[in-house]
Amino acid sequence: MDNLTDALREKFGEQTPEQFFGKLAYLILDDGITDIDFNGIDVWVNHVEKGKYKIKNSDFTEKDCEKLAYQISNTENVQFNDTHPILQADLNDLRFQFTHKTFSSGYTTCSIRKTPIVNRIKEENLQDRSKKVEYLSKKANELLKLSIKNLLNIVNCGLTGSGKTELAKYSTKFTNPSDKIITIEDTSELHLKVIYPEKNIVELKINDFVSYEDAIKSCLRMSPVWINLSEARGKEIKELLKAVSTGHKIITTLHCDNAKQIPSRMLNMFEDNELSSDKIKNMIYDYIDLGIHIRADFSNGVTRYVDQIVYFDTGDDADDDIRMTYEIYKVKEHIQVDGTKTYEYIYNDLPDSLVEKLHVDENFAKEWVSK
Repeated sequence: MDNLTDALREKFGEQTPEQFFGKLAYLILDDGITDIDFNGIDVWVNHVEKGKYKIKNSDFTEKDCEKLAYQISNTENVQFNDTHPILQADLNDLRFQFTHKTFSSGYTTCSIRKTPIVNRIKEENLQDRSKKVEYLSKKANELLKLSIKNLLNIVNCGLTGSGKTELAKYSTKFTNPSDKIITIEDTSELHLKVIYPEKNIVELKINDFVSYEDAIKSCLRMSPVWINLSEARGKEIKELLKAVSTGHKIITTLHCDNAKQIPSRMLNMFEDNELSSDKIKNMIYDYIDLGIHIRADFSNGVTRYVDQIVYFDTGDDADDDIRMTYEIYKVKEHIQVDGTKTYEYIYNDLPDSLVEKLHVDENFAKEWVSK
């Protein structure tokens, strides 16, 4: 709350969160709530543990929504009207989007995304015994730590709300102390410089004048070890792979529902490329080491967990077009007759090339697959 209060005072004058946000203040100040949506009539929220639900008996109205929108538009010195029907703004760890009633079926709406400046994933809570499934098993967590320490390139994937960014935050904890990290985002979500003040971190934010591609090209001149791209969405993937080809390491996220789909998803992002699809696929399999899929189950509250770790590899001779996908970790869900769910942890053999990259001995590989 102190950070938000300071940000409000700096940008909007002497106002508290309660004064500025009014009837939404208590939701904004609730650390468990990640998203607040007003559709013109009802307020819906997304809670990290309770899931998505409608606020009952909310007295937040469309007039309240309009008031908040105009407060922000006036301070940001941007228009919000029928000719400029979309308003976007950032404040500290809040991201706003408003739509004007001429654009959104007669109602002014708002969406507020909260990206708290904290690391929600705590190592001591990964195997929380109060939950039916571990967020990340002890062995899988050790594998992740070794992968970061040994500079493997990692892509986190999952659907919206699964927690891809949170895993990227957690993973950064294990980077070597001397490794320079550059983050690239369009909206501030990682907050790594605040979360890890002891690390050498530079934060870049794209805008109307600097694209993702520009930012990636620029950061290469800044000699980073790690490039943390908040989300790979399109043609910037080409520049990102070029960066990896020169020895830089990446942690990034993308949308897909299976870690095995990562190469195909990345291939679809390439535009106007002079290389063949096969050559691009070889690059992806050669440069990306691990794909990690995070699943979010909203059927009874929210249960998030890493359910898949995949290793990508090519043969010794890339011209052979050998592309291999190894699913080395899998959490399999079983639904019982009474509807309850149980979970099975599957550890498959670690490929020799991965063992070599992790700088571990055969005992680690044997322990990995042991029951």
